[in-house]
Amino acid sequence: MRLLANHFTRTHGYIALGLLLVFSGFTLFLVCQPKNHESVANIVVTTLATVSGPMVGAVARDCQSCCLKFSLFLLPWSGAFLAAGTLIQFVPLPFQRFARALRLTVWCLGLLGWFGGGVVSFGHAFS
Repeated sequence: MRLLANHFTRTHGYIALGLLLVFSGFTLFLVCQPKNHESVANIVVTTLATVSGPMVGAVARDCQSCCLKFSLFLLPWSGAFLAAGTLIQFVPLPFQRFARALRLTVWCLGLLGWFGGGVVSFGHAFS
């Protein structure tokens, strides 16, 4: 646990929480469109599933085979963004001056890649 505390600060948590809230709001907006005819239970479950990144499209459609297949196709790509954003937090950098800014920027990009996979999966799920 100490290893994580040495590499992830509160700022990392605030960024993750902020992006999760923004993408959850976007998910809620998309699922609540009148043309989708979603039940309240499905709206709640899909909004809470925003944290699952690209899998949220499959969740929105109750894991229909085509939506699940597309979400699973996106999973390694979105996971690569998240992994890169996480791994850079542990890599020793040869400079100190902009190290924090670089780490936080890559963290943001990693999270955007993860949550952005959910937006792409919605493109398939709601088409």
